[in-house]
Amino acid sequence: MKFKKALVFACVIAIPFAANAAFKDVTVNGWKITAAEQEQILAAATAHGQKRTPQLEQAIRDNLIARTVVLQEAEKAGVEKRPAVAAAIQNARKQIVSDVYLGDYLKKNPVTDAEVRKVYDQQKAQYGKTEIHINHIAVKTQDEAQKIQARLAKGESFQKIARAESLDPTAKRNGGDMGWVNTGALPPPMVSTLQGLKGNKTAIVTGPAGYEVVMNRGTRNAKAAPSFDRVKPEIRRALEAQKVNAYMRDLVKKAQVK
Repeated sequence: MKFKKALVFACVIAIPFAANAAFKDVTVNGWKITAAEQEQILAAATAHGQKRTPQLEQAIRDNLIARTVVLQEAEKAGVEKRPAVAAAIQNARKQIVSDVYLGDYLKKNPVTDAEVRKVYDQQKAQYGKTEIHINHIAVKTQDEAQKIQARLAKGESFQKIARAESLDPTAKRNGGDMGWVNTGALPPPMVSTLQGLKGNKTAIVTGPAGYEVVMNRGTRNAKAAPSFDRVKPEIRRALEAQKVNAYMRDLVKKAQVK
């Protein structure tokens, strides 16, 4: 029963809610949802940046009630006895236990404020003074890039070709429009190439997929770098992920894998 309820608490769905709710024990067809359990869900939400509000509290309560009712019906139908469901529950248990253990590891080996500040200062130093509005089409070979460049020179639509030919899924959706990109995020050679493009002129540069046909849609002064307080949580999460990944790689190296 405990693990069933853990699954309920992990699966929060969106349901309309009322305001000004306070946590209290709730009984749903004989199953109790305690205030402490609701607080646990709230703690996870606030840890990911959400603010504690009466609306969020009520949403958590309503979601837990709904999931509990659904789980009760599923139990009556014998859903958990299906082999595939039993396997999924076991996998979920392993994931939960592993996540808790890694959370404990981070508590013992936390990312320090000094580490976060160091990354921020490094990123701020690399922050460019200008932004370029870039269009791009990613392809595998230089020959493909040259053929696309020739088609563009003849007047074919950049967006149409990007949607049809680009290896970048995002480019397929938006016609190759990367939006405004800070020059500090680009390799210096690419910045020089883009800054030399005028009008509908294109250039071929190397990229992650192989080659890219790029176009400069415009240049403007960059906005000020975001403040430390604004990006501190994001940097901390990235550093925590790096630390956890490094720890897992170390465990794998020490493991006897046959």
